[in-house]
Amino acid sequence: MAAQTMGSPGGTRSSMPRSFAFTNSGDSDIHPFSSVSGEVRLGSGAVVSPGSSVRADADGPFHLGRQTKVQDGALIHGLPGGYVLGDDGADYAVWLGDRVSVTHMAIVHGPVYLGDDCFVGFRSTVFNARLGKGCVVMMHCLVQDVEIPPGKLVPTGTVVTTQAQADRLPNVTDRDLQFVNYVWV
Repeated sequence: MAAQTMGSPGGTRSSMPRSFAFTNSGDSDIHPFSSVSGEVRLGSGAVVSPGSSVRADADGPFHLGRQTKVQDGALIHGLPGGYVLGDDGADYAVWLGDRVSVTHMAIVHGPVYLGDDCFVGFRSTVFNARLGKGCVVMMHCLVQDVEIPPGKLVPTGTVVTTQAQADRLPNVTDRDLQFVNYVWV
């Protein structure tokens, strides 16, 4: 199905109040007790669960890739003027690739790029960061102001706020992926 624009398009990025619009691939699932506002582009099969908030009201657009899940109580927001380069070459306040899972009560605050198959665990915060494909952030973590290479693990309770810390992270293991797949379903 072709993309469709929902809501009222228009407004400017610099003034409030403004109208909001989001693009829905047509088969994404937005729970009626969630909030999606601003310039949000939802890929095929994306899920926004109850109690979650996806607010692209600060400045730039958000991209939520195919089969990406925003679980109950998660928050996705961005700062004015903060951008990441999406896989399509355009600027975004938040880019979530395909099959990304932002779990219960997690916060993703842009500018943020999460590559395909990333996982952000319960009550973790990712701010002003870029995570490569397949990164796993376990529970109660803080990831801020860093770039994490693909396939790295942020263990439960870890604070990563310097590039030196990010460069020392371990690789994701099969056991980590079993947990991710268990939570994903």
